[in-house]
Amino acid sequence: MQVYTGKLPDGVTEKNQGQGITTDNFFTNVELAEYLITKKLTLLGTVRKNKADTPHELKDITMVSYTPKKNRMVHLLSTQHFDNSISDEPHSKPIIVLDYNHTKGAVDTADKLIIAVKEYSCARRTLRWLFRLFMNILDIAALNAHIIFREKNPQWQLSKKSRRKLFLLTLGRQLEEPNMKDRLPNAKTIPHLQRALVACGIQIPTKEQPHSELETRFKRGRCILCSRAADKKSKVRCSIYSNFVCNEHRKEEKKIICLRRNDKDDSDD
Repeated sequence: MQVYTGKLPDGVTEKNQGQGITTDNFFTNVELAEYLITKKLTLLGTVRKNKADTPHELKDITMVSYTPKKNRMVHLLSTQHFDNSISDEPHSKPIIVLDYNHTKGAVDTADKLIIAVKEYSCARRTLRWLFRLFMNILDIAALNAHIIFREKNPQWQLSKKSRRKLFLLTLGRQLEEPNMKDRLPNAKTIPHLQRALVACGIQIPTKEQPHSELETRFKRGRCILCSRAADKKSKVRCSIYSNFVCNEHRKEEKKIICLRRNDKDDSDD
């Protein structure tokens, strides 16, 4: 990928930045048209009249100069059209112009799907242009993934209006899950990580241990619920989360449970 910045560090103007099928005058050039022909693809796009690489004689390429209004001229280049056909409609526009107008909307539509609907974008305001570029790449990749997925699964969530939103939520969850599972070993000692994993539906494995096994004579730790200033130390751990708990913040049944658990969970013990 080449990021367009206007000019290279040595001051030379960048050329041939993009390639496509239907393009505007920023991207359209003869070299691109000839390259796409070798790939059995045609090119249709508007051309700047002062384009440096436009030759006097063209092979396999058609150029049209069209004046829709007084003092306004449009130049188009195509490897798909080879005659001077015009429309039968009253406006009598060249066929090359009509085909361009018919196919150019895909670029604008993609921009709207990525940028205009903010709730579907992962972009955030930032002054770091590299970060902004990365977020745009993620948005484009997610949009492309959604289009391909719907082509392969046309019946998926067919009754829902916000299928793209559902797809993005599912995609995000699937991308998060491997990382969350990798963090499971640390979940027992980091309370906020436990809560985050549970909220995301990740089950934290519990270890049922006898009371005697939880009392460690040679290791003490600060109670998970006491403040640092209180600095209450204990040898006893919660049998669910393996956190150190003091006498004030625990209850004893068949096993020791720290009181940080919700009341609704007590019925499971």
